[in-house]
Amino acid sequence: MRLLLINPSNAFNGYHVPRIFGRLPVLGGYLNFQAVSLFPPLNLALLAALTPPDVEVRILDGCIEPIDETIEADLVGITSLTGNAPIAYRIADRFRARGSTVVMGGNHPTVLPEEALQHCDAVVIGEADEIWPALIEDFRRGRLARLYRPVRLPSLQHLPFPRWDLLSREKYLVPYTIQTSRGCPFDCNFCSVTAINGQRFRVRPVEDVVAEIQASGARKLFFVDDIINGHPRHARELMEALIPLRIKWGSQATITIAQDREMLRLAQESGCTFLFIGLESFLSPEFRKLGGCNAAPEKMLTAIRRIRDHGIAIWGSFIIGLETDTVATIQKTVELAIEAQLDFAQFSIMTPLPGTRLRHDLLAQGRISDHDWAHYTYGHLVFEPARMTREEVGAVYREAWRTFYRLRSIYRRVGAWPWDRRRLLLWAINLGIRWALSYGLNNASNHSALEAGGFAEA
Repeated sequence: MRLLLINPSNAFNGYHVPRIFGRLPVLGGYLNFQAVSLFPPLNLALLAALTPPDVEVRILDGCIEPIDETIEADLVGITSLTGNAPIAYRIADRFRARGSTVVMGGNHPTVLPEEALQHCDAVVIGEADEIWPALIEDFRRGRLARLYRPVRLPSLQHLPFPRWDLLSREKYLVPYTIQTSRGCPFDCNFCSVTAINGQRFRVRPVEDVVAEIQASGARKLFFVDDIINGHPRHARELMEALIPLRIKWGSQATITIAQDREMLRLAQESGCTFLFIGLESFLSPEFRKLGGCNAAPEKMLTAIRRIRDHGIAIWGSFIIGLETDTVATIQKTVELAIEAQLDFAQFSIMTPLPGTRLRHDLLAQGRISDHDWAHYTYGHLVFEPARMTREEVGAVYREAWRTFYRLRSIYRRVGAWPWDRRRLLLWAINLGIRWALSYGLNNASNHSALEAGGFAEA
């Protein structure tokens, strides 16, 4: 039996840094100018590991090369987010036309299974870990069901190591990603994580995570947890166990990590160089991720300084188009982001993804004006904003990127042109993002350049 697992192209996972920086020997070993994508598809590598050993498995990643639709396969599995759903559907249609059976899964098919079934033979709803072997057996016996839904959220105990051997690791900036937990307790109205992974936090045994790192031989990696500090006791135990490994790592966290001084100390000692933090807004009362005080800018600035004082670079993520947003509040948020000396920032237009309360509410209000999934990439406005015109949202969105990455803004955030390696790397990545903006690359590419910056840290 031949199984083909496909990750469609996704602009958010692209990687680009101007090659001129490759002429600086101190940077060449950190930015990996041969890479064309940030992260490998961990979900597919894990599915491959869960597949019976007598099945011939192959992984294709559209983020590093075009999908070869002439490959012969008995069963094709395709993962999909909302923004690349149209690409995933085209791939599925073409493989079915050539006689392959197609199964789809991932965020978008999970929340819209009936739509996905117009392009495939079966849909896996939610996490596939515990039902994937049964799906393979059903296919072999000719009794494949239309829908596969786990009866519970899977345990993360003793997961197999992903099949990294099936991936072209040299094509990725960070060849190894590891998941230590799933779920998110915050249930933000714009986020689909809880619809897929639930609100209850599940964790992997620390010894399993350490064993996987040791088996991979990785020296730098990214923990793909939605919130690395979501279960504080587990996070501290993990970080303490990482110290002897002498690795460099990054992850996603909430700003509340700044309140836990012991965790910050352990993060620094264990090799944390970079955190993606969803700050969303310095001024909106819609968020309460800092102990109920998220609307107080001075508290946010203090928290950011405390994290950076531990040698951890911050990629701050901000949303444009919140119900309380105006042009003035967004401009003030950008100025505060510069004042906070954030190493990098990402600005995304509020996007009502399927499966979120935000989409439910906007649909009920008749405010969603664009249903083309290809536009659900956080760089297009697909609904009618509350306190701005559509033109104002587009203009202030572009202005936010340009203002934050102006030369004088980089100087204010990063400091004078550096002679030490760390600051040189920060300048190189910031200039790379500035270069991307000047050539009109879409915001997804800019996000990617930012993420690259976090892992350039020495």
